[in-house]
Amino acid sequence: MNLYIAITILICFSAGFSYVNQRLFKLPFAIGLFVSSTILSLFVISSKLRINIPVEKIRTYIELASIDKIVIHVLLGFLLFAGALHTNWANLKKQIKPIATFAVGGILLSTIIIAALFYGLNQLFNLQIDFIYF
Repeated sequence: MNLYIAITILICFSAGFSYVNQRLFKLPFAIGLFVSSTILSLFVISSKLRINIPVEKIRTYIELASIDKIVIHVLLGFLLFAGALHTNWANLKKQIKPIATFAVGGILLSTIIIAALFYGLNQLFNLQIDFIYF
């Protein structure tokens, strides 16, 4: 099995899982696809003792494919675009004040917490760096 066939099979599984999720489970797309693929993965791992599935060959393909780089460099744009297509802009516009408040407040709070933790670690190791630099 070459890489093209493996990717084709994965796309077919993804389409099938999406269809089953849409018809039966009615979960959000990403959650339904995750649950379905997790169930299939558990089935493959548990059945490798009974059925002759080339698990090591599949693992080699996955390691060679650099899935993290493919997701970040190729698929992320498509995923963000698909998410933006399903955004209800009227509801977002109605909720802009709480969204902005939580976003700005969360960023400020996380910045202060991380700076305080790093400052505390520096004091613990006797590194003299002023708090303003964090």
